[in-house]
Amino acid sequence: MELKKKKRRGSICFLQGDIAKKIVSEMERGGGLISMEDLSAYKVSLREPVIGTFKGYKIVSMPPSSSGGVHIIQMLNMLEETSIKEMGFGSSDSIHLLSEIMKKAYADRSKFLGDMDFVDVPVNALTSKVMQSSF
Repeated sequence: MELKKKKRRGSICFLQGDIAKKIVSEMERGGGLISMEDLSAYKVSLREPVIGTFKGYKIVSMPPSSSGGVHIIQMLNMLEETSIKEMGFGSSDSIHLLSEIMKKAYADRSKFLGDMDFVDVPVNALTSKVMQSSF
């Protein structure tokens, strides 16, 4: 019954109701900074998904502010032109290759990714096959 009531009330229940109060209470208990005013002022940003391809498969994933979609497509683009299969599963060469791909992607994530409401995220450059082919 409680979930049906929350469904009818929509985001108000989450951003201004009991759930919001519990979030703020836990934040205060843990030394966090989120207040009722912060939750009440929150506006959802609807963004288009990040889309890429890998070996003929279409990859559709979450856009920034999550780094996951850009990050995954970037790493798959770097991986696509490699000969990892011939290196053998779990071989030192394949592990080294994956480590280098992740190192580059995580460095780019630290440098470029963030909340698109506040920073200009170069999504197209980071998910471009041309940009990653030089890896």
